[in-house]
Amino acid sequence: MSFFGDLFHREKKGESVVLIDIGADSVAGAYARYRTGAVPTLLYTRRLPIEIHGKEPHERAMLRALDVLGDALIREGAPTLSRYTGSGSADNILIAIGAPWQKTFIHTEQLEQGEPFLFTESLVKKALEKTRSVAKGQLLVDESVIGTILNGYETRDPYGKETYRASVIVLTSLIDESVAEGIQATLRKLFHTQK
Repeated sequence: MSFFGDLFHREKKGESVVLIDIGADSVAGAYARYRTGAVPTLLYTRRLPIEIHGKEPHERAMLRALDVLGDALIREGAPTLSRYTGSGSADNILIAIGAPWQKTFIHTEQLEQGEPFLFTESLVKKALEKTRSVAKGQLLVDESVIGTILNGYETRDPYGKETYRASVIVLTSLIDESVAEGIQATLRKLFHTQK
């Protein structure tokens, strides 16, 4: 490679990600660069308070703060990303939504049969689909198995084992559809995404 090639080299391998955190009192955003086998690099960060004007709904104030944050990410963060990678566009957008926007609860599903059965991921998936109930106006954003008990014993690697009864501890997170739609619309407008 020539001297000028080295001088103007831009990192090409890896993934650029926009990180967004929506909390009760503030919204935060960052550009990060991930490379296989390396520690992620934060290239730009910004946090803004959610300021309620008058008697406006908290949701409207949050979406306004998210819009201002997105504008800052594009105007200030994208050029920083571009200087580092040669491109100002992100490959992914990851969003973390906390309370009060997201509601999380834990529940236990019981699986029991008269004779031994093989405990599998597909069995758990089917059981969760059968018992899943999401209230109207709510959107299921995450459902994760956080613990498993086979025949009365906590088991860290339960799949593929035979059991008479199983208890699956599940963490479920829901968000109001109107909040989800507002966040999606804001991010689509800012980052020109379709998802």
